Amino acid sequence: RMPLFPANGVYIPGSTEVLNIFEPKYRQMYNDILHTGSKRFAVAMFNKGRITEYGTVLNIDNIQDVAEQTNDQIKYRVTHTVGDRCRIIRILNADALEDNDKYLQVEVEILQDKDENEDVDLIHEEMITYTNECFAIFVDLQVRLNETVRFNPGVVNEFNVDRDGLWKAISLWKSYMTQITIQEEKKLQANIASIVKRHFVRQGRPIDNEAMRVNFDDLPPAVQHRLNVETRRFQRDVDSLLAGPYPFQRLVEHNSFVERLELFRYQIQYALDRLSTIEDLKIVLRARHMRGADPRGVDPQDPRIRKRKRRRRRPRNDDDDNDR
Repeated sequence: RMPLFPANGVYIPGSTEVLNIFEPKYRQMYNDILHTGSKRFAVAMFNKGRITEYGTVLNIDNIQDVAEQTNDQIKYRVTHTVGDRCRIIRILNADALEDNDKYLQVEVEILQDKDENEDVDLIHEEMITYTNECFAIFVDLQVRLNETVRFNPGVVNEFNVDRDGLWKAISLWKSYMTQITIQEEKKLQANIASIVKRHFVRQGRPIDNEAMRVNFDDLPPAVQHRLNVETRRFQRDVDSLLAGPYPFQRLVEHNSFVERLELFRYQIQYALDRLSTIEDLKIVLRARHMRGADPRGVDPQDPRIRKRKRRRRRPRNDDDDNDR
């Protein structure tokens, strides 16, 4: 039995997480945890009104009371180490889901991999080596393509997906995907600001460089529709990059090292294939540009194109006869 902290993301075993605690019920939760001396609680992803069955246990390493420095906006700043995976067997006080004054209490099962005692590193040495090599190629591609968000090449030497290193590698990959998501969010915000500004310009309203505060419901339906389209496009792009929380939730849910490794290998391979495709397209477009070809794929030196151009005639104009 332990408290449950619902989160909007996934916490990876072995990683370090810092939380700022400001809500009254979670202030009370930390007070109770410190009073009992357990210094741990469960965390699981909360989305669309539901709590995932699988989560992890957070162990408190350091807690600072920062109420005075933050004018009581934040009570505690807490550093945690993410520990074991866990499965939530049942919620002991389900009424807390509707009560903002109470935190959840749950009964959990601490999980171990079903292949915990197998020598998986030896059995699956080929898959481990292949995954490490995919990551190295991916980092090299990032440099060649000058990706905005990319790994430091030196990290390749530290990356290893054997049993001792898999969770660390997953945590590193999750940090990268978080930065990718932030980059996509900035693009979304810029697109939304552009749409709203254009609307104001059409209305003859002055625009300055200060942050705009706009009520969505006050905008015309056509503008609301465009904003909704941009938001859906952002979510689709993030999902297509496997950058959201769900791929990492699946890694936490898997009950064996081998299953987790196979899924993680797929995620890296997927990202590598994407960058390889981008590089191939750039090579093709560069070659066409050097030949003077149209970037749309039309080669002006193609005899068939030149023949069609010769057959074209200037459209007849009724004023031509008068000009003569």
